[in-house]
Amino acid sequence: MPKVAFTDKYFEALNKLSGEEQKQANKACLRFQSDPSHSSLHYEKLSRFKDKKLRSIRANQEVRIILSETDTQSLYL
Repeated sequence: MPKVAFTDKYFEALNKLSGEEQKQANKACLRFQSDPSHSSLHYEKLSRFKDKKLRSIRANQEVRIILSETDTQSLYL
């Protein structure tokens, strides 16, 4: 089961979202921790960036959460 460590930038970005979007983002993070392969998350690699460890999950149709996979592959930042 993956673990997610949140950075200050995550909380700064979260505070810019509406209340409903904040709930959806938090729900997506919790779902990722319990079931990273859940179809609603649309977990995917971000291949257009130099950093090959970047991943994303979907909070809703407009909001995505960017994750950075660590070397252990069970911790995401």
